[in-house]
Amino acid sequence: MSRIGSTYDLSGVLLEREDLQDVTFSTRSMIGARFAGADLRRAAFLSCDVSQADFTGADLRGTTLSACQGNGTVFDGADLREADLRGSSMQLANLRRADLRGADLGYTNLNLVDLSDADLTGARLVGRCAGSPLFGAVLTNALLYGADLTGAVLAARDLDPNRQAAVSAVNLSGSFANEKTKWPAGFDPREAGVTVLDGDRRDEGRKPAWTDPGFEDVTASDPTTWPRSEPWHDFKVPPKPVELALADIAAALERLAAKVS
Repeated sequence: MSRIGSTYDLSGVLLEREDLQDVTFSTRSMIGARFAGADLRRAAFLSCDVSQADFTGADLRGTTLSACQGNGTVFDGADLREADLRGSSMQLANLRRADLRGADLGYTNLNLVDLSDADLTGARLVGRCAGSPLFGAVLTNALLYGADLTGAVLAARDLDPNRQAAVSAVNLSGSFANEKTKWPAGFDPREAGVTVLDGDRRDEGRKPAWTDPGFEDVTASDPTTWPRSEPWHDFKVPPKPVELALADIAAALERLAAKVS
């Protein structure tokens, strides 16, 4: 297993479509890094800052993103099956169409994240980090079969009188779940626009397909009172300040190994 340590600044690194299986990244800054289409199966990102990085279409099956900063990161269409994102901050991240089946998002900050058309079958979204894991998130047309949302805050009312008790809420309209899906106590998913199938049934013919993120329904203890949410997620990865070839990383690792030996 290769390891890229904390001495390397990989901000803006260009690693699109590279084979990075089993690589461990512990470098602190990877802001704006480009991993689109890369093979990152079983890779590990440990306490990395991957904010505004681009993982569009990347293969992240079994990948660990532990205690990372991923604010505004793009995972559009990425394969995150069985990925471990526990304890990370993914505020404003774009996870549209992502495959998150069996992923662990426990204690992950998912405030204002876009999970529209994502597959969260069997995913774990329990616990709270930096407020609530789903504060103002968009889950339109998501698949939630057997997902665990125990303890998730799906709505919050602002107590500041200057803001007239505004409510921020999760949008679950058009999503699919079944009776194995675990919801917060007292929450009625059907009232929030979720189609709940009997038992452990799944609508196998129903595939996530992109729809306009402009929406009307939001979820709450009383969903009909919630305001319209606006999409926050049309991010563009900023121009990369550095283009660091994979060969340069390998050479750096070789020099480091030579010093150690």
